[in-house]
Amino acid sequence: MSRQAIFSGTLAILITPTLFLFSGCAISNDHKPVTGPNRAEILPAAVNPYKAYLWRRQIWQDENGNINPDLYRQALKQRQMNIAHSANSAGKDAGLNNAAWTERGPRNVGGRTRSILIHPNTNNKLWIGSVSGGVWHSENSGNDWTLTSDWWDSLAIGCMAMDPQNPDVMYAGTGEGFFNGDAIGGAGIFKTTDGGQTWEQLPSTADWDNVCRIAISPTNSNLIIAAKRYGGFMRSTDGGQTWTNPYWAQGGFYVEFHPTDGNKAVATVIDYDWNEDNWFHRALYTTDGGETWNPVSGGLNKVWGFGSRIELAYARSNPDIVYASCAADGGKIWKSTDGGQSYTQQPSSYNTGVSWYACPLWVDPTNPDILVTGGVHLHRSMDGGITFTQISSGYIMTEQVHPDMHLVVSSPRYDGINNRTVYACSDGGVHVTYDIYTVSTDSGWFALDEGYRTTQCYGAAGDGNSDMLLGGTQDNGTQRVIADDQNAHMTFGGDGGFCAIDWTDPDYCYGEYINLEIHRSTNGGQSAGYIYDGIADAGNSANFIAPFILDPNNPNT
Repeated sequence: MSRQAIFSGTLAILITPTLFLFSGCAISNDHKPVTGPNRAEILPAAVNPYKAYLWRRQIWQDENGNINPDLYRQALKQRQMNIAHSANSAGKDAGLNNAAWTERGPRNVGGRTRSILIHPNTNNKLWIGSVSGGVWHSENSGNDWTLTSDWWDSLAIGCMAMDPQNPDVMYAGTGEGFFNGDAIGGAGIFKTTDGGQTWEQLPSTADWDNVCRIAISPTNSNLIIAAKRYGGFMRSTDGGQTWTNPYWAQGGFYVEFHPTDGNKAVATVIDYDWNEDNWFHRALYTTDGGETWNPVSGGLNKVWGFGSRIELAYARSNPDIVYASCAADGGKIWKSTDGGQSYTQQPSSYNTGVSWYACPLWVDPTNPDILVTGGVHLHRSMDGGITFTQISSGYIMTEQVHPDMHLVVSSPRYDGINNRTVYACSDGGVHVTYDIYTVSTDSGWFALDEGYRTTQCYGAAGDGNSDMLLGGTQDNGTQRVIADDQNAHMTFGGDGGFCAIDWTDPDYCYGEYINLEIHRSTNGGQSAGYIYDGIADAGNSANFIAPFILDPNNPNT
């Protein structure tokens, strides 16, 4: 074991690191699809992220076993040079200029989202951060979205923060630092001082790979703390121009300032105990504005296990109360009554489904007994985390909230009476409820994904004759887009992957669920069934997203 910085892992275990090509195992296209079990709504198990991280690390290592972040920065510089050269080039464009491209969508499916900001004076103005598509802005309460810029050094937005004293000042942290294999590396923190019209990279953060959280003091706009996946906490007293590292850890996952006291904050880290040869997560607190950090007393001082992530949330109406959700033991809730210095586990047997990948926690800003947490779905408690009711159960392309929850945020004008508006970010974009007290698995959620074009594709295929496109997406299934319709239509659920279309008969389309579980459509992508019987590695030792191709000489193979 070494002390080298942790790099991003993968969403599920990738046991075989080599590529599996379809030509290595012929499957006859006998036009008789073998349908497997109905897996359209089954999500991959979030199992052993540490092994997944080790697998991903192998890809990034050089011949000496080292990971060199400078190579990534060199690639970014080369990309910028290529863009500048292309813009000034007088050469022929080979048909690849902007005018030769037409957007095909999908417009109606949002991608994984971990951050949202709402203007304090109006619900009309929203900003959201896509982990693969940059910062988006809405002027009409999320009914439509506009991309801020395509040209940041990284479009992987892992977190965002708004200055409590000046909503024109916002920060966007890049890089997704929660061990999933489809995570994209970051390029530090970007800042706007004009309400999101222009953004600039903070030069002192350009070599930061993953920023998991940004917190701004409620009393001093220049005091910022960033939770960095590699290195713990970074602290700035000049608005992000320079930084110190007051607490080093293998990774900083969460940080939040007290609602009114800029000296107090709570945070969580992941670290390694070399004596025990094991990973652990820990909750911390500070009483001097983040200059020094103290481990909490009690059960959250050291929670063993690589995937035992901890998320925290102040009760804004009584900030002596801080809640914690912990991915260990099925997502139990912990409560502090001393401002986050110690925690006691709540007496509940309820499994909230909190995991290392999906770990949201929200406390009603007007009532410290009401909280929402979850993992795959959301659950609401009205008694301080003792009993819960499930309040979401949706899936792809529905008004109900998409599975795998990452963040729950209330409107700045939430008052618990006339305004109970709450937003939820997930693997499927953003949803909103206008009454968090009454919303349920049956009604009360509304999708805000129209025009939020951030679906993350692992693979795609097109048919020139029918103008049909197939896309295999992250947790949004295998989608079909036809003709001039930019809205996607579902072919197969769950995660998608590589795709192929029979060029002799586009009614026959191929895609995959995870681990090379190939499915086929015989009706032009309207529906599909499994055909992976006979592939020894399928569902077992194949990569999470395993490449496959049709034989270029025989589309039946």
